[in-house]
Amino acid sequence: LEDQLRYMAEKAAPVSYTDYSTGVAHDIYHPAGFYKSAQFDTPPRLAELITRWESSLIIPPHCWLFQASFFSEKKLRFDITLPNHEDFDCWVNIFRLDPEVAYLDKKLVIYRVSEGSMSRNTIRMGEGFLQVLDKQLGMNDQPVELKKVIRRKRRETLERYNRFDRMSYSDK
Repeated sequence: LEDQLRYMAEKAAPVSYTDYSTGVAHDIYHPAGFYKSAQFDTPPRLAELITRWESSLIIPPHCWLFQASFFSEKKLRFDITLPNHEDFDCWVNIFRLDPEVAYLDKKLVIYRVSEGSMSRNTIRMGEGFLQVLDKQLGMNDQPVELKKVIRRKRRETLERYNRFDRMSYSDK
């Protein structure tokens, strides 16, 4: 945490994130064999966040540090009405503000992978992700180009979760 806070201060960035490693539930120091990059390729980061999320980019929540002003002044919050992906929804709202972002290329956190975790329930995760995308599409102040990115990701998500015929989420 100290390394990341120091790096965030050095870069004068209101957002900082770090890389991660994975570990199995019974021994977090034993690699889980699951890893997707935590590094953005190029700006604009918001479009990349949406485009690559869950396909080639995963950043666990505990990799991030945000200035408190996003929550105290901008009044951004986790939407607790969402069944999952409330972190992604919050990140999208933060990235809509186009903050400076500092990436610390060190694996400072461990993402614990458990067989019984919600993230292993692909149908439930797909439904939740679609809910977030639809919520973002419904925001009136979204730029047209961003709505195109979100619609494209929605279509890709439906294709990737090719078991969507079992989803209960409406408007598949």
